[in-house]
Amino acid sequence: MHETNYLHQPQVWPSVGAAPGQAASVPKVQGLSEEGEAMIIEWVQQCAECKGTGLYVGFAERDGAGVVCQSCKGSGRRQMKVEYKEFTQRLQRTDVTHVYRTNPGIVVDAGKTVSGGVSIREWEADPTSCEQPGKEMRQHTCPAWWYQSADYSKKPDWKECMGVGAFADCRQFPDKASCWQRWDKEQVPHD
Repeated sequence: MHETNYLHQPQVWPSVGAAPGQAASVPKVQGLSEEGEAMIIEWVQQCAECKGTGLYVGFAERDGAGVVCQSCKGSGRRQMKVEYKEFTQRLQRTDVTHVYRTNPGIVVDAGKTVSGGVSIREWEADPTSCEQPGKEMRQHTCPAWWYQSADYSKKPDWKECMGVGAFADCRQFPDKASCWQRWDKEQVPHD
């Protein structure tokens, strides 16, 4: 099967909805900048928010009411521009010394007051090191709170957690260490 590289052959870029023989809207692709790093792609597309109509109808617009789409200012079209650098390798950050898998919405520092995570050296050697059990922010979160952000497929579906509103409002939250013990036991593969 032949694949077309549209970035290097913009003259064959397909245009959905163009009439036969009509010129297609071809993305403008600019090459490397003078610095040799930035790439820019520009194109015009149908506004996704109003579906090209220029009029937006959301949950508050009813019974035939609509508002001028704020995304396209009523034109139905969006001028898009993406500036990027081609990936060559993962770059290093010099301002990070500690890595957490995710942040569930609390203020974190470099492992001084917040438990969990790994050193930047551990993460650079093994990017999955911060995913290991025990590297969660167990001091500040429960398993449901943590895994809602970190890996939803691992979020426990315990009836005790249901309908509490905020995780910190759960009646079990003050004893979240016992929830972590339960979670650890349930993660052990059963034969």
